[in-house]
Amino acid sequence: FCSSARAQHSPKLAQAAMATLATPFEGKVDISRPRRLSPDFACAILLYSSIAAHAILSFVIFASKNSETPDIYGIYYDYDSNTTGWRTSECPTGYMSQSDCISGFVHSERVIETMDCINDALCTELKTCASNNPGSGSRRLSAEEEHGRRLAAKDAKNMWQFLEQHFYQPTVLFGSVFACAGLWLVALDKAPRAVIWGTMIMDILLVVAIFVWFYIETESINWACIVLAALMAIGCVVARKQINNACVMMKIAMDGLFANKRLFAVTFGVQCVWVAFFAMWIAGIIGMHFVQEAVPDPDPYWDGRCIIQVAWTGNGGLQLYWILHYYWTTYFFRNINVFLITVNISGWYFKEDGYKSFWVQGLKWVLGPMAGGTAICSAIMGILEYLLSRVSSPCNIILGILNPLEWIFVCIGLCLKTVAMTYTKFGIIAMAHGGRPFCETAPKAFQVLRAHLGDAVVTDYIGKRVMAWCTYAVALGVAFIAWAWGDQVQEIEILTEISAPALIAIMILYAWLISYPFVGLIFVIFLEQLIGGMVDAGSDERKGMNSIFASVFMGCISYFLLNFLSGVVVSAMDAALFCYAVEQSLGQKQDERFDKLYGSIKETFAVGTVVGSSEGVVVVVGTAPGGQAPARAVGAAAAPWQPPVAVVGQ
Repeated sequence: FCSSARAQHSPKLAQAAMATLATPFEGKVDISRPRRLSPDFACAILLYSSIAAHAILSFVIFASKNSETPDIYGIYYDYDSNTTGWRTSECPTGYMSQSDCISGFVHSERVIETMDCINDALCTELKTCASNNPGSGSRRLSAEEEHGRRLAAKDAKNMWQFLEQHFYQPTVLFGSVFACAGLWLVALDKAPRAVIWGTMIMDILLVVAIFVWFYIETESINWACIVLAALMAIGCVVARKQINNACVMMKIAMDGLFANKRLFAVTFGVQCVWVAFFAMWIAGIIGMHFVQEAVPDPDPYWDGRCIIQVAWTGNGGLQLYWILHYYWTTYFFRNINVFLITVNISGWYFKEDGYKSFWVQGLKWVLGPMAGGTAICSAIMGILEYLLSRVSSPCNIILGILNPLEWIFVCIGLCLKTVAMTYTKFGIIAMAHGGRPFCETAPKAFQVLRAHLGDAVVTDYIGKRVMAWCTYAVALGVAFIAWAWGDQVQEIEILTEISAPALIAIMILYAWLISYPFVGLIFVIFLEQLIGGMVDAGSDERKGMNSIFASVFMGCISYFLLNFLSGVVVSAMDAALFCYAVEQSLGQKQDERFDKLYGSIKETFAVGTVVGSSEGVVVVVGTAPGGQAPARAVGAAAAPWQPPVAVVGQ
């Protein structure tokens, strides 16, 4: 491809030519080159079919809904008869209580009443069941009795009415979330080193604070905190150069994002589509419990009398599909954003014309010919989510080693760490940059990144840790502000009367619940649905439930919003690192733009150079650290040409 004379007289030209042939990626996205379908697309067809099936099933569930939970206004206790009962209840429009349904029915004694409200169709089905199944004995007394009056309409009977009446609370708090997120992005752009090192120090100080609190409360030494803090400090010292590299990479990523601010709006639009999917998913899983049928009770105690129970939607296979589909679809939407961020960051990094509109073509690719690779990655990420959590931090590794039951998960997680790196997020980044199918691109991504795997791990970890501090702090702050504000507007004092130890325990519980916003939202919605209407709308208990449920709800929503922002920043850092690796594989440099990056990486690695020889032999020389002898790789002149070996460090 080039003569030995040219290689001898122009080593830089020879280096560039060899690197071009060796690297599987170009120094550009090449937006004009069409992306073609590949066998990977079969996975996209499967995912799209699952999405369509989920949508159809959701609408079928909504259309099949035939029962509802009544609104019950408190519980009474009769001291004379020593009995309890329900106060006034009310069914939603279009529904009736089972007592009203079977009132005057000749076979009413053959029905086991529940408190659910039912529609006309289910009422007819219940009467038909009772007529065809002659039971014996007296009818079970209704749990609904007219005792008391409906309370004033001004009192919120559930969390949703509370948020509707005090709509200004979520408006102000969510506005504050966006303001804090904007300030955090500016801080990351202007002073990334201070923010990142401050985060590392705060992690250590948090462990020290736990140690001090434990010592004050128990007057004993918590050795686990000492060991953990020492390991974290040692880790910061040992990996200080990689952390500094991450600081520079953070700066480059923020420059790339701020150079094309519309990328925030585009990725937020993708997130809004996911929110619509999540709303349908939640509505579907709740609606499953209100699709009921009238059947004879199998319990011999009731002698064949009819009862209302969950119909076909109670099938375990349907619920398992609902959960698996959630994880697959959620990761697919996340990876769409990774793809869009990559094509824009790559276009900006390599100074391509019109890079600000690359997201348009990128969106067509990721939903069209390249959707298969994205779907494959999404499936892998969902499967590995728990396994990788076992090795996501030193704390989890230590806790896993101390628990023999966790050893197998720690071992599997460690073994799959590199595989997950290759075939998931960086595989998507490489696919977006190179424009080739995922199964073809992922191994080549590892080839380009193998000299920077340490930087890749540290960069991804640092980015997540820095954004996690902002996410946790703001989301937890929003939750407790919402709680205190809710107590104030309802004229109750729950939060202020909690003791300090109990408050710490509640903060830990809130932090855990908010860190799993999916679980937190399900918890609030289901609990409100199950027991919310059973509490008196004017009681302090109902007001307290309004404050607590609203605080968890708004804290989880804040976490969702900030977690989206974290994904944008971390994905931009990973994309920038991949661009740097491609640039190095091509033997290119942009000193005027990224001199700090090159200087930081140079302090960590001494990268070899390619020189020519009079015999046409390519010699790769690595500069060894610590004054050691340099490493040499010499190929014989008669041997066929092979891609050059990049000698890094030793």
